[in-house]
Amino acid sequence: MQRTGVIVIAAIVVGLLTGAGVLLTPYLFPRKPDRAAGPLKVLVHELSLPSPGSAEAPPIAVRIWAPHAAEIARRYPLILYVPGWGGSRGESDVLLSDIASAGFVVAAADDISRDKPDPAADPADESVRTGEFKGFSPEDVAAFPEVSERRTRLGYNKLAKLVDALTQLPTNAIPSRIDFSRIGVVGFSFGGAVAAVTLARNPRVTAAVNLDGWVAHTAAAAGVSRPLLALYAKIDLYPSPARVATYYVTQLAREDFRALLALSRSSAAEVRLIDGVEHGDFTDARYASRWKRWRPWRPMPIRSDRMRTILQAYLVPFLLRTVSGQPPTAPGFPVFPEVTSIETIEPDLR
Repeated sequence: MQRTGVIVIAAIVVGLLTGAGVLLTPYLFPRKPDRAAGPLKVLVHELSLPSPGSAEAPPIAVRIWAPHAAEIARRYPLILYVPGWGGSRGESDVLLSDIASAGFVVAAADDISRDKPDPAADPADESVRTGEFKGFSPEDVAAFPEVSERRTRLGYNKLAKLVDALTQLPTNAIPSRIDFSRIGVVGFSFGGAVAAVTLARNPRVTAAVNLDGWVAHTAAAAGVSRPLLALYAKIDLYPSPARVATYYVTQLAREDFRALLALSRSSAAEVRLIDGVEHGDFTDARYASRWKRWRPWRPMPIRSDRMRTILQAYLVPFLLRTVSGQPPTAPGFPVFPEVTSIETIEPDLR
């Protein structure tokens, strides 16, 4: 009888451990999807495009996600992707494949920090272009407006060159044709700031998506007249000053959230906050193993597949409506318990 009790207890323990493993595996060892979510098959192309305006300038390395079109005469709207500070053109392959599979040609180049030095460039611009992000001291916060102006301007200039280079793309380079009259921009972090700036400055761009990037101290802060969707990680706005690594970054975030709150009320911007999300979760970094960083006493991060569902549910209908011009399939934005409007944190921004 005693032995039977031990066996039962052991079976219960094994069952609990097995159940915990099943529940935690998607968080700690997320699996990267092997196919796009949309109806169209997507092919990925790595190209080297001549830099427009100068035969001596280095070519632009670009990755293109294009539908393998059955209707060869169909033209697809163009979505430009801008990576984060120091990021690569392939940092959000899953998201961009999902967008392309809905009926877009998506093109991305590397962050400006990966470009070769230009001997004719302004030394101050070069210092900002090649430097690391800094937001960990009062001096960093004070210098941020100038850093923001310089770096977003450089990112905007590179994006303009990319568009010009794509217009010269040979017709047989990709299996889809591009409709250059319909252009949208999606960016992550620094790229999100560039996306918002591009929307404010370039009338050829009909809509933009800012994924956890800033708008404060940019041309977009004054307002945008065309649709802007901004999705942000919901963060702790009351960090301890002892946590220097986050304290001053949060001061910049407060300033940016104030600018975003004003944008959402005065212009064509929709701003949403996602709970349980880290900055890198807006890219394929969410598919990296979390087990080394996991702590049982911390809030459980959002699952990678759940984050993909949210991003796809927001971005794809938004881009179809604002860039492709398709009628909305449902009024407003989808509802997820993790997603709230920026107005919900207004009391914390006063």
